[in-house]
This record gives sequence, structure tokens and C-alpha cells, in this order.
Amino acid sequence: MNTLRRSFLYVRRKRTNLILLFLLIILFTVALTSAAIFRGSQEAQKNIRESLGGSFKMEAIISDDPAYKKITTLPNGGTISSYVGPLIDEKMIQTVLKHDGVVNYSVDNWMTVYIDDISLFPGLYQGIIEKAGSDPQYAATMTEEEMSKKNIYKQATGLYGCTDSSLHHYFQTGSFELCAGRPITDQDSGVVLISDKLAEKNGIKLGDYLKAEMRECLYLYDGAVDKNLGQPLNLEVIGFFHVNSSQSVNKYTAEDQIADNLMFASVSDIKTLDDYGGYDTEYDKVTFFVQDPKKLNSIIESIESDSSIEWANFYVEEDDSLYSGAIKPLKHINIFLSALIIATFGITFFIFYMILASRVKDRKREIGIYLSIGISKKKILLQLIMECMVILIAAYIIAGAVSAKLADQTGGFILSAFTPKAEAVEEISEQELMEQIRNGSTEELFEIQETSGTPKTIDSSLSVSILLGLYFTLNLLLLAAVFVSSRPILRMKPGHIFQDYY
Repeated sequence: MNTLRRSFLYVRRKRTNLILLFLLIILFTVALTSAAIFRGSQEAQKNIRESLGGSFKMEAIISDDPAYKKITTLPNGGTISSYVGPLIDEKMIQTVLKHDGVVNYSVDNWMTVYIDDISLFPGLYQGIIEKAGSDPQYAATMTEEEMSKKNIYKQATGLYGCTDSSLHHYFQTGSFELCAGRPITDQDSGVVLISDKLAEKNGIKLGDYLKAEMRECLYLYDGAVDKNLGQPLNLEVIGFFHVNSSQSVNKYTAEDQIADNLMFASVSDIKTLDDYGGYDTEYDKVTFFVQDPKKLNSIIESIESDSSIEWANFYVEEDDSLYSGAIKPLKHINIFLSALIIATFGITFFIFYMILASRVKDRKREIGIYLSIGISKKKILLQLIMECMVILIAAYIIAGAVSAKLADQTGGFILSAFTPKAEAVEEISEQELMEQIRNGSTEELFEIQETSGTPKTIDSSLSVSILLGLYFTLNLLLLAAVFVSSRPILRMKPGHIFQDYY
């Protein structure tokens, strides 16, 4: 009887092999599923690196030197202070763009604008107006001019100017997601993106127009409610976005801080609106994007060596905030899965060793007979290996089929468990608001809790490389367990083996 046939007969005869088969199926399923999720996580990190990791920011060093301050007197007698020191201008931006590997840039200008003929989501000022309408005593505390300003404030929202809206950090992290229409590009002017909820609330469709104005009272305490700073703009709605992030919105949140009220326009539109504040041709911060994230450091070094830029007034640094936040959960997943895979290998080796050691001990007499009739130790060792190999292959095939079904689902569950959950929205008391007003930090109460940029799903499918790599590793563990467990018996002579029986 040859070695292969003896191996099959032994495996079929011993019912305890079913227990071993069951244990190996569980262990192999865990190992295969973990390896598939690990690979998916690695691929997700690579994709995030390519989309979020390849950027750096250039910032102006804003000095407090009085020589860089300009006081402008407005027609109504009010004054405004603006910074007139070195900033990043269009010429400097074009200089940076000429460096190899730099492919695009984004600026982030923001201003409060008055939008007529639209109903924003109500906030602080709408609440004040409603209270004044229902409480005569409260209404008596405000002048007619103050009430007029409140009516302007309730129609005011934040307008972001961008060269490419898809490069804005809200859209890059997935906090805001374009759900209809198209993004804003550097070729656009006279366009706007609004939230899908605001569009639904007002019956706005793609192609409709909104009028944006910079009312003086939005920027000056004693500013007029009916006077504009800059030229009003008619903006065509070219897209809707959906807000995925969370925000603490309550009766103390101003309308221009509510995420669903925010809007996006082109930089050229912001320049047209803002003709007095010094932002029409210069920026204090610009984010640049590179084609190959791996070359980011060398590109920064090349830019910093450019003598045409006066570096005493500016600095450049890698902008990895979005990237590092997005991959953090994925890194934690990989650490967890690495530990799980190593533990699975250790348990597998231990089970192989314990079962084989027990079997070799129980089959001591059988091995002695094989040796006495001239069967070589090499063939006996081969039989032990093949017996386990039959069970290993059967368990691996079943585990592979199970893992193929479970990997994606399990990967989604693990990703969800390691991704930070959005903080619960808490009601802010009037006392807390007053304290924040005194501290000058009310923005923190209502800031948008951006999503991390971590993908919602990862591709956890089994690949040929995973199947072959894991199978090869398990075979090595099996060979090591067979060798270690059978070595004491195979080193004995047949006479010594039979002494235990006679």
C-alpha cells in the first residue's frame, strides 16, 4: 500500500479529524478574511494618499507692524482697518505653478452676503424677529433701525470663493457631497452651489439665479441696511450639494453659520463683491496640489529655493491634515488585523503540534512496525504530512468560500467600528453662549463637525495573491508542526519503541 493511500485511509477512519477540520475552517476563515480586509485597507490608504496627500500650503506671515495697516474712512464716517503688507498675489501663484509636479491650486475666501428673495433655514435672527413680533415688551427694547438690521441678518449667509469647488476641504473630506449639477472651476464666473435642502425648501432648480449683495450693515456696526459694498451679483445655480457632516444648530446659531445655508461661488465673483477689503488680487493662504504625492517633499524644496519669492514674508509646509485624519482609522484597522493574523498563525501551529504530538504518541507501535518492515523514516514523515495536508486543503477550500462571502461585510463592520462617530448635537444654554461671547469664541459652538475623509467602504475581496500567500504560509506551519512533533519518535529504533509494549 503506497503512502498516499495509507494517508487517505487514516483520515477517513479517524472521526476526530472532523473536529480538526472544523477548527481549521474557523481559523482559516479568520485569517483569509483578515488578510482580505488588510489588503483593502492598504489600497484605501493608497487612494487617499493620491487624492488628499498631495498638497502643500503657502501662507503669508501676517505682521502686526503698523506700517502694514491701512485705515479707510467710509462715506458714513465709519472706518475699517485692513492689512496691506505682503500677500500672495496672482504672479506668485503662477510662479509656483510653473514648478514641475504642481498641477493645481485652491484659495479659500469667505464672506457674508445678503441673499434676497430666498428663505434661509432659520436661526438666531429669525428667532429674534419672531420674539419681537409676539412680545411687545421685548420689541420695545429695539429701535426700528435695529429691527431693519435683523431682517438683513436673517437673509445673510456665508459665501465661499474657490478656484475649484471639488478641491475645497469640505468636498475633499466628504463633509459636503455634490449631488446634482457640476462643480465650480477656475473658468467660471457668475455661478453658485447651494445645498440640496435649501433648494428644496425654496423650489430652486438648476439654472435659476440668486442675487448676492454685500450690505454695509453686515460689516460695520453703524452700516446702512440699504447700501452695498461692491457690486451686487446675479449668480446662476449650477449645482446642489448634500451636507454629510454634523453641526450643533439651535436658536443661538446665526443663519450664516448653518451648513445648509452656505454657498460656494468662484473667486472672480468674490473679487467683484469685495472691492474694498484688500482681497481682490491677493491671498493670505493658498493650497497647491501635486501630481505625485511621493515627490511632495522634493517639490517643496524646489519651490523654497526659488529666489524670485521673498521668503522672509512667506512660508511653505506640507498640508497633510486631511490625509492624516482620513487614514487614521485605517491604520488602526491594520494594526488590529496584523495582530489577529499573527495570533491565528500561532494558534494554528499550536493546534497542529498538539494534535500531531498526540497522534504520534498513540501511533508509536504503528510507526515501530513501519520501521521494522523497512519503510523509511522519510516515507513515514511524508505520510504524517499528507494526512494533515488532506485536512488542511479541505478546510482551506471551505474557508475560502466562506471568506469570499463574509469579507466585504466584515470589512464594513470593522471599518465602521474603527471610524469615529459624529459627536451628538448638544443644546447650548444661554449661559454658555454668554460665556463664549465674553471669550470671543462663539464660532466653536456652531462649527461644522467635518467628516474625517475615511471611506465608507473598502474593497475586501479575496485575491489570488492572498489565497496563494496564505496557503504557502499555512503549509510551512504544518511542516514545522509535523517535524517538531514526530522528531522524538522517528529518532528511536524499532526495538526501543516495542519495549513499551512488551
